[in-house]
Amino acid sequence: MQVSAMLAALAAFLFGAAVVFTRFGLRHAPGPVGASISVPFTALLFWAASPFALDTAGWNLPALGTFALVGLFFPTAVTLLLYESIRRMGPTVAGSLSSTAALFAVFTAILFLGEPLTLQVFLGTACIVAGATAFTPGSGAPEARNWATWALIFPLGAAAVRGIAQTLIKFGLGLWHNPFAASLTGYSVSAIVMLIVTRAAVRRAGAIDRRAYPWFMLVGFCNGSGLFLTFVALGIGRVGVVAPITTAAPVATLLLSWLFVRDETLNPRVLTGVALTLAGVLVILLH
Repeated sequence: MQVSAMLAALAAFLFGAAVVFTRFGLRHAPGPVGASISVPFTALLFWAASPFALDTAGWNLPALGTFALVGLFFPTAVTLLLYESIRRMGPTVAGSLSSTAALFAVFTAILFLGEPLTLQVFLGTACIVAGATAFTPGSGAPEARNWATWALIFPLGAAAVRGIAQTLIKFGLGLWHNPFAASLTGYSVSAIVMLIVTRAAVRRAGAIDRRAYPWFMLVGFCNGSGLFLTFVALGIGRVGVVAPITTAAPVATLLLSWLFVRDETLNPRVLTGVALTLAGVLVILLH
């Protein structure tokens, strides 16, 4: 099995756990407030680890610029869009629709990086996306959606940003192979952008409920750890392998929500989605 695929699978679990923790955090604070806690907290964690983990040997301005460019919109835009998706649609639906990030990542990697699209990767990606889609109830199902169609812009927008960002990071790591520097730079820029973007919303929200802090700090830890593992995987593997597996996070979201949130139903449709997603991951792992 590829090391990059295994790292991507672990990252997927962390991303899925972050969505569940977000659900708990949103009970005590709105999304922009939570984002203003989680992203800067993660940046602080990376800075705290930098004396021990950051190696500046081989650094170059184009690579640093690429990491900073990604940080302008990822994870800032993804975080805000995902929080709004979770608020409107629930964690599993939001996470499932955002899994289409694999399609954006694979397509841009083929187009701009010249990555090959093998049959196994194609089949695995198709299974993962199909599995994610199966999580979403149809209009005639008992679990019919109660959100407007235009709200799809939130999870699909998050998917596009995340997918394109992974291709850019892969390009940057080709210039300077340093996943920690990529994570530190990206999150540092994102923290500044996040504090600016959410300033007005945080002011309107007033005093922040103290119960929100631990949840959103957990969100930041999981997302930051997942992002770092994703960057490590991208540094040694292809976007077409890593991206589809990281977007299998809804499986972790579903299982953790079922265990702890108690608002998810493991009906045949959902179980089919889990089976398809896991089958897709297995196909790519055995690639």
